[in-house]
Amino acid sequence: MVRLSEDLTVSLRAVIDSSPLAGLGPIELGRIAGVDKTFASRLMSALRTSDPLVALSLLPGVVPLRQFLTAVEARGAGSRPVQGAEKALRAFDHELQRSFGTRTRLDAVISDSLPEARRRHEVSARQAVYRGMAMIKGASIDIESCTWIVHPSRKKPKRVDVLFLAGFVGIHRLRPTARVRLGASYRAGAPDTSARLLREFCRPSGLTVTTTSEKVFTYYEISTASVRRDSAADVYLTEMLEGAAPRSEPATKQETWSVGDVVTYPIKRLDLTLLIHRDVWPDRDFSLEAYDTAGRGLATLPDPERDFDRLSFNARALRCVADDEALRASAVPDYAKIVRHLTAQVGWRLEDSSGRPMFRKISFEVAYPLHGSQIMLVPE
Repeated sequence: MVRLSEDLTVSLRAVIDSSPLAGLGPIELGRIAGVDKTFASRLMSALRTSDPLVALSLLPGVVPLRQFLTAVEARGAGSRPVQGAEKALRAFDHELQRSFGTRTRLDAVISDSLPEARRRHEVSARQAVYRGMAMIKGASIDIESCTWIVHPSRKKPKRVDVLFLAGFVGIHRLRPTARVRLGASYRAGAPDTSARLLREFCRPSGLTVTTTSEKVFTYYEISTASVRRDSAADVYLTEMLEGAAPRSEPATKQETWSVGDVVTYPIKRLDLTLLIHRDVWPDRDFSLEAYDTAGRGLATLPDPERDFDRLSFNARALRCVADDEALRASAVPDYAKIVRHLTAQVGWRLEDSSGRPMFRKISFEVAYPLHGSQIMLVPE
């Protein structure tokens, strides 16, 4: 397959060089040849690379390549280079069908050798799952943002308190009968720390939210006015967890403190953020781990037996001081304002007397998180 793809890319370069498309970028090539810009970009990337395996991973499908050859021949490409490319394409297609059957199976094999190809294919696959689940559930969310603000506990000097903020931005009902219910929990025996809705930041102003409770869970059912795109809702929840973790170390032999989310709705983007006070775990970093919950439910770490259920997610990570610029960089509307509002309520300061930030920020962004997965921030 690598050899045949190399023959095909050489033939395709010859076709373009013999046509008025020679020297053009992907946007101009797509416009003149009348092909999709995504196809044009992938094709040009495949033809530019010197690595035949990378070229194989980038080559568009056989059917759009045939359509491209027909289009460029009609626009003046040499007949001999086009015939050579058609022959190379037939040989490539024959071996693809004989060895793998489908391009999807070939891409899966390639992805084990090329991390970038794997990332691209996984994001594309998760996006397809997102679209399917949005139609099944009749609802979707543009951004789900979960923030855990970690501060030394005033009541328990050897522990830390955690102030939790959950933001659901762009909640869309795709069907009039669809129901959207968001849940939060508090620990048994600590109802004073129960989750609550930040109504002053929810949008639109006339949003109807129904609250119910079951044992240690609080549920909020969202009823948007219509299914129009501009009727999306933004909802914010908060919760205080007192004495949530050891102040000295987040991970010990007896206890591993981790936080995360279980994806229960189709989400375009998931942001998981830790804001950690400078007097807490100064040398500790956190990484992202994801688990499939379909077979054995939620994972509680440490649990080596759940390694089999781990999922591979390529997440964009950000580590910086939690200054005003870093807070404003969030895609969540009024994020910095909400964080300052919540911390002021509990008497926590984000800056010291000299104006220096007192927290550091560790954040991970996941595109199209897989429905049913448990995504966690764990200490390294």
